[in-house]
Amino acid sequence: MKPSPYPTLAYDRLLNILPQDLSNATTDHGVWKLPNGDKYYKLCLEYHTTTNMSPDEVYERGKKHIFLNSILNEKQVESWHDFQTSITNFENDSEQKFLMIIVKSCENIDNEIDKYFLSVCRPATKCIVERMPQLKEATAVAVHYFPATFYGKTPEKKVFK
Repeated sequence: MKPSPYPTLAYDRLLNILPQDLSNATTDHGVWKLPNGDKYYKLCLEYHTTTNMSPDEVYERGKKHIFLNSILNEKQVESWHDFQTSITNFENDSEQKFLMIIVKSCENIDNEIDKYFLSVCRPATKCIVERMPQLKEATAVAVHYFPATFYGKTPEKKVFK
């Protein structure tokens, strides 16, 4: 049987069209080149990231994550969980240090208040600073202030998250 000339003709046509089509092609690919491409790209980002972040914000956040991963690799942190644990420990230490700073500040104020006010104006009770109970932390505001009662039985209290 004699081979059909049709596949050869189609291939020849393709070879003739390709050089013309390649001259129209550019290297700056992207959906942004299409009509309303920027809007379409933003909608795709909203769908896939489930946020309203702009493309530039997504890019910046990605750069931050890459930077964080490079630091993790430099410090040879074995896993993200180890890093999270170390950050949590650091945050807990920071909270304790912050609480101690506030306690010391209240003590300093209490020790120095006589220089500036008459003893009649001085509160009858000292200020108490304490950490908020953990089961209330998630839903509470960062700081609660409970003033001392007028008759001086209940002390002033500051509760920190």
